[in-house]
Amino acid sequence: MTLQKVGFIGLGNIGKPMAKNLLGQSFGAVVFDVFPAACEEFKAAGAEVATPAEMAAQCEVIGVCVRDDKDVENVLTGADGILTNPKPGLVVAIHSTVRLETVHRMAELAAKKQVSVIDAPITGGAGGAEKRTLCYMVGGDEATIEKAKLLFNTSAKEIVHAGGLGCGMALKLANNMMTYAKFTCGYEAMRLAKSAGIKPELLKQVGAANGNIPEHVSQFLLLMEVKPQLKPEDFAKLVSGYIAVAEKDLTVALELARANGLTLPQAENSLELIAKVYGCEY
Repeated sequence: MTLQKVGFIGLGNIGKPMAKNLLGQSFGAVVFDVFPAACEEFKAAGAEVATPAEMAAQCEVIGVCVRDDKDVENVLTGADGILTNPKPGLVVAIHSTVRLETVHRMAELAAKKQVSVIDAPITGGAGGAEKRTLCYMVGGDEATIEKAKLLFNTSAKEIVHAGGLGCGMALKLANNMMTYAKFTCGYEAMRLAKSAGIKPELLKQVGAANGNIPEHVSQFLLLMEVKPQLKPEDFAKLVSGYIAVAEKDLTVALELARANGLTLPQAENSLELIAKVYGCEY
């Protein structure tokens, strides 16, 4: 299978390196971001810049990596959105972590325009995107996913077909719950160690040896070292985006849990504490 053009919407922290991996491929790359300045680098590198509607009229696959449910809906159904006048057979892969209901609603609306929507959230962060080692968790039918893999393969180390539509998003929410619990436990363990006169690097060394502190947790714990070096307002600005994403992800996960009749005390605890953990405030 070959593609003529692939689009990517959302050139933020993770989306930017994912979109960069589309450059120099056998297909043409088309990009969009609500901040025009974010597109300039891509334009200079030979990518086409187009609105979501313009992109959808010419691309076979589009990746969407925006902030939240509202942004996903705007990108697809807004006045100049993907579903304005799309190319029949277009596949839209939602990389953003959103509610399952949003995925299903967008898929229903898209189907009326002969467009397929799949959920394809990722894990691995910006570093993983740059190294092309992301893990994609994908929900949808096999044939549609196979077409979208030509996009995924530009950044993926692993692609996990989680099941039908929405299953990739459910898997991502479960995975994120573990990540934020690790951040909370790592932060509290570091506080305990430091209170007993233990150097931070020793806890990281032991945690790396036994698997309790993987690389992404070690990187997170650097916030405790960075905070004293910055003005309070600068540190608050640094972590504010991370806090917003964490609280959104945990909230959505807990909504899904309640809908399925589950109580998840650890996830509830993580949601209650995560802003203070990122802010190194207790």
